[in-house]
Amino acid sequence: MREYSLAANLLSLLIELVGVIVFYRPLEKKAEQKRGIGLLILLVLLSVIYIPGISLLDYAKNYTINTLLNQCVRTVINAAAIYGYLRFSKEDQAPLGYLAGIYILIYMVVFNLRESMMPLFSGLSYVSLQCFLVISLAILEWGIVFLTSRLIPVRDMRRPGYTQWEILIVAILVELYFKWSWTAPVSVSSARPLDSIFFSICATLGVFSLVILSEREGIAQREQTRLMMEQLQSQYEMQNARRALSANTDIRQLYHDMRNHILALQSLADSGEETREYLAQLSSQFEGYESNIKTGSSVVDALLSEKLQKARLYNISFNVCVDLAPLSGVSSVDLVTMFGNAIDNAIEALQALPEGMERILYLKTVTYANMLVVRISNQYTGTLTSEDGVLQTNKKDRTLHGIGMSSIRKAVKRLGGSLQYQFENESGWFRLMLMFPL
Repeated sequence: MREYSLAANLLSLLIELVGVIVFYRPLEKKAEQKRGIGLLILLVLLSVIYIPGISLLDYAKNYTINTLLNQCVRTVINAAAIYGYLRFSKEDQAPLGYLAGIYILIYMVVFNLRESMMPLFSGLSYVSLQCFLVISLAILEWGIVFLTSRLIPVRDMRRPGYTQWEILIVAILVELYFKWSWTAPVSVSSARPLDSIFFSICATLGVFSLVILSEREGIAQREQTRLMMEQLQSQYEMQNARRALSANTDIRQLYHDMRNHILALQSLADSGEETREYLAQLSSQFEGYESNIKTGSSVVDALLSEKLQKARLYNISFNVCVDLAPLSGVSSVDLVTMFGNAIDNAIEALQALPEGMERILYLKTVTYANMLVVRISNQYTGTLTSEDGVLQTNKKDRTLHGIGMSSIRKAVKRLGGSLQYQFENESGWFRLMLMFPL
């Protein structure tokens, strides 16, 4: 085990502090005051580990059980530091304990990789060795943090199952043994042949890769489930649109037939003005069944008619001014996916408005600069945020959140278009814009 100067220890503390903050940055943050407490916990507990002078935690130089217990205590304190930071700084929906374990594994992999290379640099002077220790730590830790965040994005992690926990715990224990093994006498470690060093590096990276592959497999399975749910949702919306189209056709036919019958009865009525007034009132009751929505797509007409009826149930003023003639060659499935999900999201947001508040939903298309722009505008309550171009949610159940917007985005992309959104928390208006080249 190498001797560290105070400066090297302080720089090592700073390196891990930056690595932890950067690695967990994509997670949704809590209030500013709580984040400050989390950062203070992280700094204090890491100082206990890195700053020398605490006899229990001083690096032992003997390859004994006491040294192993020393390493275990240091690992537990490190884990507590990271977990405390996450508990106070990040939202509780993330698997905080598992995420803390991931970084503990990163820390041990970095330590073991650096120590395995030390015999190659045993001839360095004390100052040069301290510089190498700090520089190699920064390169390895920040590099592995960057690589890990790309392979297993922390934002996509869900609560792990027993198998994932078992793999992570075993990996940490194996890395802990490797870390303990580096406390062997310097004369032994410096005499290790190159093949032994190569084995140490491969074993360290192999254990770490096993955890990464396990987590990526879990992410791939969740993504496959997500795609299946999107497909089922599209099929469900398409079936609803077809049923609504068929029902609207029958209702319109019935409407015209009944109007004709009532007109005939009015002309034959011989009992005076009272009969005519009664028939006129009866005729007016059918006016709500005639759909005035004409978009240029019969499937979208049926879909919007159904959504219009749904909006009326919640006292939502649904204003439609849509011309989809420029998209006449577009698949009905894509049209239903885009309009169905967008309007469902808008109605859901309007439902959450306080009782008595006016609820307005606009659906409009305009042609501008050889582009067809579809604009959906609605009010909302609460506060919306956007992080890395992804709209965040305040919903407690996030498993299904974002499927609708993801489906819209994919359908727009298939058509060569683009999606943008704007929100104003002060005025409480949200605007979704779908743009398609003509």
